Amino acid sequence: MSRARASGKSAEAPSGANPRSRAERAAHYRHYADQFRVLADDALSQPQRTELAKLARRYAQLAALLSQPPRTELAKAARRYAQLAARNRTKL
Repeated sequence: MSRARASGKSAEAPSGANPRSRAERAAHYRHYADQFRVLADDALSQPQRTELAKLARRYAQLAALLSQPPRTELAKAARRYAQLAARNRTKL
């Protein structure tokens, strides 16, 4: 990968400087992860490659976390499921 790709605009680059929604923040972090991967590929020394790859992984993890529903929504869904299951058990 080339340095031009690291400095250029990505197709998924977020619009605006301060993304607010979870999806926008996830896209923002994916963009950073891509940039760090390119920099890691172009790094001359192994320690630099390792650190840049580590940063890329961390940003990718942040993006993945933000791509999931918030835990409060998961908890609500689990409670609804438990209530429905309890209702179905009493009907038997």
